[in-house]
Parts: sequence; C-alpha cells; structure tokens
Amino acid sequence: MTRSMRRIVCAGGTVSMLALALLLGGCGGGEEDAAGRAAPSNAAHEAQAAAADRRAQAEAAGLRSAPGPSQRRKARSRDWKGVTALVAARGGDVIGAADDKGRVRVLDSADSKVRTSVAGHHGASVTGVVFSPDGRSLISVGRDSVAEVWNVADGKRMLTLRGHEHPVRSVAASAGGDLIATGGEETRVMLWNARSGRLQKVLYGASDFVNSVAFSPDGRTLAAGDAAARVYLWDTATGALRATLLGHAGEVNAVAFSPDGKLLASASDDMRVLTWNVATAQQSGTLTGHRAAVRSLAFAPDDHTLASGDEAGDIEIWDTAQERSTKRLAAGSSAINALAFHPRNADRLFAGSDNGQLTAWSVARGATN
Repeated sequence: MTRSMRRIVCAGGTVSMLALALLLGGCGGGEEDAAGRAAPSNAAHEAQAAAADRRAQAEAAGLRSAPGPSQRRKARSRDWKGVTALVAARGGDVIGAADDKGRVRVLDSADSKVRTSVAGHHGASVTGVVFSPDGRSLISVGRDSVAEVWNVADGKRMLTLRGHEHPVRSVAASAGGDLIATGGEETRVMLWNARSGRLQKVLYGASDFVNSVAFSPDGRTLAAGDAAARVYLWDTATGALRATLLGHAGEVNAVAFSPDGKLLASASDDMRVLTWNVATAQQSGTLTGHRAAVRSLAFAPDDHTLASGDEAGDIEIWDTAQERSTKRLAAGSSAINALAFHPRNADRLFAGSDNGQLTAWSVARGATN
C-alpha cells in the first residue's frame, strides 16, 4: 500500500448551530441547512481531500481499472432484494431481519422461528435494522425516508423519525441507548435522541450518498461510508468531522467497528475490505480475496474475526490480526446483503441474501446449521 493510498484528510471545523434547529424538519441533499443557508464548509479541507482522492483512485486503478473521480459512475440505486438487513440483539437470543417488502421480523436465534413480525415503511424496502441496547425495541429504516421504532414484544410502532427527504440506507444505535444515527441518499447524517425521537444533530462532510453508519462501542465516534469511496469519522459529542479516510477505489457499502473499538473495517465495490486504526485514523490493513463487490461486514465477539459477504455469494472469514482469510463460506450465487455474528458465539454467523434466504452458519465447520 502506497503512502498516498493511506492519506488521511482531517477536518477542523464544527457543525453549525443551525443544525440543532432541525427538529424533525425536512432535509435535502446536504447543501443547505433548514434556514436555507449554506452548510459549513472548509475550502482547504475539500481541496486537500479531492487531491488525495484523485491520487488514491489513480493508484488503485490497477486493482480493477477503477475510473478517476471525475469519471466515477453515479451512485447506484440501493435496490437489493430478499433479506436486506440483519442485526443480532446484544443478549443473543433474537435477531432482527428485514426484507424488500417492508417486513421486519424478530427471530429466535436458536431455531430462526418468528417471534414478532411487522409490516412497515408502506411496503417499501427496509434497508437497515438495529436493536436498542436493552433489546426492547427495534429501529428500522427504508426507502420511504423514515425511521420507525418498534416494540419487540408486541410489534407496535412506538416512534416515527421524520426528517430525511430521500431514501434512508442505514441506521445505528449507540451502546448507551441515547442516540440513533441515520444516513442515506443525501450527504447529511442525522443523530436522533432515541428516547424522544427529536433530531439532535446533523453531521456534515460526506461527499455522496451515505451507505452505512456505525457507532463505536463507547459511542464517542460515528463512522460512515459513502458512494464516493470515502469513510468518515465524526465526534458525536460535538458533531465535528474528525477524519476522512481515503483508500478505497469504489463505493463503500459497509462499515463496522470491532467490539473493543480499536479497529474499523470498511467494505467496497473495489472487492476489498480495509481496516483502520480508530485511535490514529490510519489504515492498518488490506484484505483481498473477494471476486466481486463486497456488500456486508460483521465482527465476531472475539475482536479479531471479521466476516464479509460479496455479490457473488461468497463469505470470507478473516483474521484481522494476521490480515489473512481463514475460510471461505460458499453460500451460493446470490449476493450476501447482510451479516451478523451471535454476540456471544464467534462460531455462529447469520447471513441474509438477495434470494430471500436467512442462513445460520457454523464458521468452524464451514457448514449451515
């Protein structure tokens, strides 16, 4: 990996206080705030990021003849089919699964039997799900541009978070239970008060559609990956953009923190998984071996085992400490949209695919169970 491929561009600047006035208000494509004024910007940062991005793209061209930024294709529609999102509850007894028909299900992690099923998002595709830390509620987002909070026990809708004007692609919940983050087909990421449903902060800095968001285990950092091949780190307390991480040569589809919070992984259309040192905001590893765009990521509870799923139907199991693949799980020819490890069992992995199948794997045996 060359030095410019590892180039990190940090942003100084804080989020405008005008963002705090966006309480459940409409938000557009990330160019103006609620009062119609231009969003905070940093010309030097943008110029530096653009230059580094051009160099990274040029040097990565050998991987798959990736075009430079000016020729990069427009972000594709998130039209994934079948099982579109998965999440395991912290206790490990249930998993949440969503599909392209607006259905959200809570399933027993032992036998995959349905405990609760709800029809939401006006039948639009559900693109992300996450449990609250206590496991009592499940938050879903979809192409209808809203986030919905459901009671796990009875399937009743508790809150609807409105503010996005365009389809939402990802959702995350902080471990402390106080924040929900959403991002999608605009350049803003929204932070919501999980208890009241009020919009608390708007995070600026992304360059394109936001495909994935994730909180660090301590809740102090929010990571996001976008369609411009960039990964971002924000300080959740101040809303300030801490760093822009450059190195991918294609759309970033997924980001995930290791359980100890020391490592961040990102997956991309460039068929690679990159790992980043969270403390230093520097690239720490490159994981290669996929034969197609990588759509999904999940860390196991042991901190160093990582699973990634691609559009060819393969799941790679990585040892991030050794930067090597330890096993390939051939799930078939259908794209792997979502992955989730059992939070207390690194051998049990759940996978959701384009063909609608939800599969439980034994990683050690390399077989479904």
